[in-house]
Amino acid sequence: MRERRFLFAVIGGATAAASYLALATKPMDLEHARAPASRMFARIKGKLDWAALLEDAGLGELRILRELEAALNATKRIFFNGQQIAEVPDNAARIDALVLLADLLGRRKTQLDLHIDTVTVIPPPKPEGVPLDEE
Repeated sequence: MRERRFLFAVIGGATAAASYLALATKPMDLEHARAPASRMFARIKGKLDWAALLEDAGLGELRILRELEAALNATKRIFFNGQQIAEVPDNAARIDALVLLADLLGRRKTQLDLHIDTVTVIPPPKPEGVPLDEE
């Protein structure tokens, strides 16, 4: 019952510390209410089945995939003098979606390893008939 009142107060816009302070059984100030409020919030989070709640709200994996697919094919409208003259690919949105997809698939390299990620510079071949520099 106490956790429910705490959660409704937080949903209503109060901070977690203020919500806990309103329910506290012993006197304390706002600064000292932060740690127990955080623990109570963690207990409430642990009890909830977030996957089921998100799925019931229509925010499950299928929704994520649909939105990601739409972002991969994003377009934008180009206007001139108040009239739409073209619809073109929105490359910025498409790149962001592609980066997100690479992150989800674990295919994006985020850090450089100097031991294995070395760059080899290969000079371009000289055209035939051009004399080589004498050293």
